[in-house]
Amino acid sequence: MDSHSFRVIGGELLTLLEGARLEKIHGPRLGLLACVFFAGGKKRRLLLRFERQDPLLFFSDTALENPARPPAWVMRLRKYCGGRRLGRGSIDYAGRRLLFPVHVPSGEAPRWLLLDMVDGPSVCIDLPEGFAQEPAWPEPALVDALCATVWRKGETQGPWQDYAVLTPLLRESLAALEALEGRALMVDLQAGGGGLFFYADSSGLPTLYAAWPLPEALCAKRGIIPCAAPKPALQTDTPLPCRQEECCPALSASSRIDERKFFAELGRAVHKESDIPVRKAAKKQFRLLARLDQEALRLNAMLAQREDAVALQAELWRYAPDARLDSIELGGGENGPSRRVALNSLLSLRENMARMFKESSRGARGLAILEARRAEFLSAPPEAGPSESTAAAKSTPKKDAPADAGPKHFPLEETQGEAIRNVGRFRSSDGFLMLRGKNAQGNQSLLKIGKPHDLWLHAEDGPSAHLIIRCSHAAEEVPERSLREAAALVAEKSWQRHEAKARIMVAQLGQVRAVKGAHPGTVRVDKVLCSLVVTLGGED
Repeated sequence: MDSHSFRVIGGELLTLLEGARLEKIHGPRLGLLACVFFAGGKKRRLLLRFERQDPLLFFSDTALENPARPPAWVMRLRKYCGGRRLGRGSIDYAGRRLLFPVHVPSGEAPRWLLLDMVDGPSVCIDLPEGFAQEPAWPEPALVDALCATVWRKGETQGPWQDYAVLTPLLRESLAALEALEGRALMVDLQAGGGGLFFYADSSGLPTLYAAWPLPEALCAKRGIIPCAAPKPALQTDTPLPCRQEECCPALSASSRIDERKFFAELGRAVHKESDIPVRKAAKKQFRLLARLDQEALRLNAMLAQREDAVALQAELWRYAPDARLDSIELGGGENGPSRRVALNSLLSLRENMARMFKESSRGARGLAILEARRAEFLSAPPEAGPSESTAAAKSTPKKDAPADAGPKHFPLEETQGEAIRNVGRFRSSDGFLMLRGKNAQGNQSLLKIGKPHDLWLHAEDGPSAHLIIRCSHAAEEVPERSLREAAALVAEKSWQRHEAKARIMVAQLGQVRAVKGAHPGTVRVDKVLCSLVVTLGGED
């Protein structure tokens, strides 16, 4: 949104927000303000993405998820502007800023709400110096020069730098006009007024708007065509005071373009963020495979010493039993070309030979272990990592899995950062995700990972691993088969693991509390739902 489009949109917003009450203020993401106004007889959600290159200001009916801890600038806005009404504002279109007086109780210092498209919103105690002053406009000679200059995208140096009104889109338009047409366009823009002009791509979807009609040459270059202002998807018979299409036609039409653009970019950003763990896992896999290859070279070199040991064994008759040499010439004749092999002079020839045989045996054993590790690592999914069991599932088990399928290892879908490092993941035959602590820290972290309506299992009358069964809601019923599979997993890591049978308690996680100051994993259970008896090493 350049300064000329902002002049049109901001002018409409000044009229709409005069006397409006600022009800909610949020900062869903970095560089984004979401606020809810009560104006014109209805609530309106306004989103402001502040940045220098491509700021956006639009209405939206979509509520974004907000962080648990609001940033400091949001808390300051809530403190001084939340629940207050706004007075008649003013606009600094060259700087792309809006300023609204905030109604304060008598006796308090006056305050203003500043909506800056570049630097973001803030609360002002004093009016910004030079706010709303008429910007400088270029002389006709400079306009003629811009009309005669070929437009280059990304150009950062030129005489136009001294004029905030010479936006990139305007300079690109002037480059497609004759000198007289360019002068006339500058006069019209300086006079202000008018609305927005909308343009669609080859598919007919509106994608661009400007405060002046774009030249045909520029439209042909960009592959866009003029179109009507975007309309809402559903037309309603709402009375006039509630129709933002009537009170803010330019802002309402531009909002549909900016909203679609914003959420498309947001979707790509979220997808990129969610892809980071996968890329990290792939890099980790690549590094580990490289280390395995390096280790294979070392073990192969150890294994190759067997050939030297056999050749040295054939030459022992030539030397005294206690002979000690720095090196020896081996091979030659029918055994191939001769080669000199370095020896340890502190050891006898027989001791050197024994050491070579021993090293080659170690190399053979190491290579077998290495290949088994490589096969295990490559068979596991990237998310599971090299330390996961070879039983890690490659896909989500279905709800109709056979009764004898049993619990399966499964990567945790809802990761909680460091909290999942000491937690094992399993999937029951009925498809329920089960999390079991690997140690005291893992048991403690289950209290943070789980939800109050999840089921928590622990051995009775003694120590054991903690386990939770993830439930989508409090009313969800966990089948007995999944409960017994979870109980068996707890029994395997409990004081009863060598017994014929084990007793496992079941409770809701909301009834389990950590004991303050005690060893990690020590909890107090307020209410037990039931107790299960499972047979170890056989069917129940």
